[in-house]
Amino acid sequence: MIVMGLIAGAALGIERLRQVDRFLRQPAARRRLGRSRPRVASDSTVVRVVGTLEEPSVRAGLRAMTGGMRGRGAGKLPLPDRGPTPVGVVEGSSVGKLLARVFVQVGELELPEDLEPWEKPGTELLASYRLLRRVGAHRGQGWIERLVSDGLSRTREFFRFCREERGCHGVVKPDEETLTLREDADGLFDAQPCLPGVEDVEGVDAQRAGAYRIWTASGFAWEGVPSPLR
Repeated sequence: MIVMGLIAGAALGIERLRQVDRFLRQPAARRRLGRSRPRVASDSTVVRVVGTLEEPSVRAGLRAMTGGMRGRGAGKLPLPDRGPTPVGVVEGSSVGKLLARVFVQVGELELPEDLEPWEKPGTELLASYRLLRRVGAHRGQGWIERLVSDGLSRTREFFRFCREERGCHGVVKPDEETLTLREDADGLFDAQPCLPGVEDVEGVDAQRAGAYRIWTASGFAWEGVPSPLR
């Protein structure tokens, strides 16, 4: 019950345990959790329980909370060229003392669905593959179209895994500027708009109160990866 309450609070952007306490006292929150008591748990109880959480209870809470919301159409991201698209993110997170890779489907709500603990530094990617294979087996074919990961996944194996095992497109967000692919792309962008095939898009992100400029180009080859990269 506490895990489900924390997940619901996180989906609503609640960041502090005192706010979680107040949230869990509201009638709507208690009805959603099937709880008739005046409050689900105090903030001090939440702290005590989070420190003892283990993988099975967290996974059960994730699936209980997100399955129904996804069934009502949440969890799709509107992309300009595709419309509502199932997009997933896999990244590192922690729940109490539990370190894990977590799969989240993003859209109007962020729906964390499953997690896989990792034992020691250097095993995070292996945990990601175990996690994604399990989620895929649970959800079936075509469950995701874009899979986004952090800089840990800037490997040939990740892109092969996305295309060959999951049938989706892999998206990686590394911040190193010395990658050969990044240097090749920067060379094209420096010459823009002289070269064909280079897109340049500017806009304003009202939600984050910031302007952005994006360059894209397709057709980059990476030895060992069966598909061209963008």
